Amino acid sequence: MLKLQLIIFLLISMLISSATLQLCKVNPDEYIQKFKEQQSFFEMVYADSLAQYELKLVPKELQIIQGVKQNKITAKEAEKWLKTSELTYDFLLRISIPESGRKEFLKTEVDDFNYDERLTYYAFEFMQDISVSIDGETLTIKDYHFERDFGIGPHGVIRFSVSRKNKAKELVMTIDDQVYGAQTALFVMDLKRVEKLPKLKHIDRWKN
Repeated sequence: MLKLQLIIFLLISMLISSATLQLCKVNPDEYIQKFKEQQSFFEMVYADSLAQYELKLVPKELQIIQGVKQNKITAKEAEKWLKTSELTYDFLLRISIPESGRKEFLKTEVDDFNYDERLTYYAFEFMQDISVSIDGETLTIKDYHFERDFGIGPHGVIRFSVSRKNKAKELVMTIDDQVYGAQTALFVMDLKRVEKLPKLKHIDRWKN
């Protein structure tokens, strides 16, 4: 009798797990909708006396969807990206000087730094002044890339990622900007909300 109950319990558990897995996998439009419902928790702003820092979590799933819709990546490439989507948290950091008007970000002058020094700092050194920890564990910045907004607007755009952790609860990020920062910027993100985002179906199942 005990063995029969155990078998029934295992069968029910398998059915529930299977059903949950199916519910978690969605089409691109459904994923975007679910993300937008939580988007306000993944976008944060910190401002001091000179600079403003806008931090955004950019799930790889959104990058995949955009790339496929714009024909920038193939289905095969998208499938490869999907397999790595759970390896990292990807971020976009936009730095601006609100009082500079439409002046290019790096052309806002500050004491002790000339233009070339400002460019070198954000392109190669700034990542050392970004500290990220998840549940108390300090992580290394990966895939750092500084995108200059050549005269289009007063923004410095930086993309980077950190390794993803299983069952993560909280991410804490501090930014100690040596050029434009008046004080240390602090961001705290609830990663439990990230873990609750659905998974994308495989490309061959992307149907409206």
